[in-house]
Amino acid sequence: MNSKNKRNLYKELKSGLEEIHSHQSGKITLKSYAVEKKQCPQAAISSPPPNNSDKTQ
Repeated sequence: MNSKNKRNLYKELKSGLEEIHSHQSGKITLKSYAVEKKQCPQAAISSPPPNNSDKTQ
């Protein structure tokens, strides 16, 4: 892995926690997004396949 592309997860987590603390104390406003809720499509329900175990031969 190229050292230029390595992420410093500790710095990212620390920065995020500092932003949370600042937001909770009213010092900053974090970005927020409004998301429109979409309805799930209805599935067509067909009758179950016939039960073949009842056949007598």
